[in-house]
Amino acid sequence: MSYEYYAEARHLADMLKSEGLDDWAVQILNALKEGVTATEILMMLRWNIGNFLAAQVGSEEVIAHAKHMYKKMDAALS
Repeated sequence: MSYEYYAEARHLADMLKSEGLDDWAVQILNALKEGVTATEILMMLRWNIGNFLAAQVGSEEVIAHAKHMYKKMDAALS
């Protein structure tokens, strides 16, 4: 079974919105809209999620989900 990067990104954006972290959610969703190729979208998502993780905001659940996504994307892009 393959990992659903786009669906997981939308889920992360929903989680961020529910915690009032709308700016981070918009960055995640913009990566999905603005990227042209799948590789470009994954790179943009990884960049934005990496920045989110570096900011150290959000609940443990959101951070755990973001870390999992980051690791998956990092492996896919390696």
